[in-house]
Amino acid sequence: MGIMFNTNVELRLRSAREGFIKSAVLSFVGLIIELIIVVIAPSIILLTDLLHWSVDTVLEVIFLLVIYLASRIGRKFPWSIVIIESISVTLALLVILGLYGYFFLDYLSSIVGIGEVSTSSLTPLIATVGGGVITLLMHVIQKRNYQRYKIELLKLDAQHALIDFIASILASLGIVLTYLSKNYSVELLFTFISMIFVAHSLFEVFKDVAKTLSGANIDYELRARVKELLIDEYKNKNLEIDDVDARKIGSFYVVSVKILVDPDTTINEIHELRRRITRSIRNSSELIYHVDVRFYPRHKAKARLKGKRRKKLGP
Repeated sequence: MGIMFNTNVELRLRSAREGFIKSAVLSFVGLIIELIIVVIAPSIILLTDLLHWSVDTVLEVIFLLVIYLASRIGRKFPWSIVIIESISVTLALLVILGLYGYFFLDYLSSIVGIGEVSTSSLTPLIATVGGGVITLLMHVIQKRNYQRYKIELLKLDAQHALIDFIASILASLGIVLTYLSKNYSVELLFTFISMIFVAHSLFEVFKDVAKTLSGANIDYELRARVKELLIDEYKNKNLEIDDVDARKIGSFYVVSVKILVDPDTTINEIHELRRRITRSIRNSSELIYHVDVRFYPRHKAKARLKGKRRKKLGP
């Protein structure tokens, strides 16, 4: 399975990207529907569910960007773009949380002053039930895509959509019970239940962002294993494994390798070496989707190293 899996990895990543585009579009449609309904028929439960949709839409965009970058097999993985995206996502979520916090405090003050619930009609059900249908559809799409392409990120997205479907059912139930009972304690209970799902989504986003920005996404065990594998496999070749880097992003790994070769090595030989090294690395784990292999002339690299040492030591 390993060789077939890795040979078609680029094609499968590109095919899986279509599934993420559909999922992102559906998520955006759900967000717009909830935004319109919450303006027409305000409800703190629906507003919290809207917050959940906002975070999930951000997650879908992250998944889409990651799968797009991973599918560019022949190019170096642009970690600078990932870092910029992580900072942008963090700022966007903080703004969204700030806006929600303002409306939630306003809701609490109205409870203290008036003692009435914010859910005064069943109109918000249009958004929550519609959202449930959309998330179920997203789950079906991504589950089928995972069964077809075996990309772990698809499995993660399908599981997340199923959790969102449950959240939509609970939000719908909260709206019905609040409308029938006119009890703000019931409304608060289901609002806090929705907040649990929001916290779950936020934890996923901030965990990956924190690891990316801090460099904690480095997998030292995989890095050592890949380096040992390459040294053992190419010990009789005229090359040197200078450095290996393995980082986790989402649910898969990006591996970068620096190889020192004889300056007389031809372009054809370099091309063949890159193909073989990439295949060797991918065969070591089905979760390695992107491999960067860089070559440097061996004697020039050593000369640069000696030059740096001379500068440090002085004349």
